[in-house]
Amino acid sequence: MSGARASRRLRSIAQNVANQLVQMAVGWQAMFEGPALLAEPDAGVMEIDASSATGTINGKPADLFMATYLNEWLAAELARAGLEPSQLLSAYVRIEYERNRMEDKDSGHLTANSHVVFDFGEARGGDSHDQPLLRYIYVPGDRWNRSMYRSRTPADQN
Repeated sequence: MSGARASRRLRSIAQNVANQLVQMAVGWQAMFEGPALLAEPDAGVMEIDASSATGTINGKPADLFMATYLNEWLAAELARAGLEPSQLLSAYVRIEYERNRMEDKDSGHLTANSHVVFDFGEARGGDSHDQPLLRYIYVPGDRWNRSMYRSRTPADQN
């Protein structure tokens, strides 16, 4: 493969990764962060380091479902593209949220920006979306069971 063609291919991969990260961050995956936002102000910032599966909400470390999801997707995408994990130097996503609380549900306006850096170049992405936010998640044995609204244990619900 010629150098120019290889460079174009790698730039395309970097841009695709940046675009996909923000699209997932404001897409359906964002609804699963509702429980993590319950104790937070109605407007704020989530930051995710997709390369290490870590995140913060308003500057405080947070156990974010999306951080793990984006990290797993990123590893699979690198493998699919035939890249070594060491070629990715960083992959950050910043999500500004504005939550609208209603009696029976919450929703949020999300604006995300990503910045990915590879050893061959970097790319940025941006997207925004309105999304419902779940108040609780319960799957037996799932570590994402973080409801602040649940008043009964699952055993009580039988």
